[in-house]
Amino acid sequence: MFLLLQHSQLIFLAILALTFAGHPVPILKQTQEINEGQYKYSYETDNGIAVQEIGEAGKFSAGNGQWVADDGTHVFYEFTADKDGYRVRGSHVPQIPDYIQRSLDYIRAHPPKEI
Repeated sequence: MFLLLQHSQLIFLAILALTFAGHPVPILKQTQEINEGQYKYSYETDNGIAVQEIGEAGKFSAGNGQWVADDGTHVFYEFTADKDGYRVRGSHVPQIPDYIQRSLDYIRAHPPKEI
């Protein structure tokens, strides 16, 4: 339930901020389902913001979103949050180069030996 409340609060604050910034943005479509700890929601606004998420309270969540930045750039992200942490990928999120990721994977698979 914590994840659901947290995201609902973020949505409310974003809408509130847009409204008080003098730019009320109509919500074109919104869905929300809650069933025994599992949830799913999505929304789309008039200015091109689209978000969707699914999850199970306290166990995992996954979703994606998109919007158009002030400079006209289309921004997209997707994320997963579970027992292994929060992982996000997106057009605006810096990525670890492949050669660094391979090095990290190798180090993880071959931990240093105790002396």
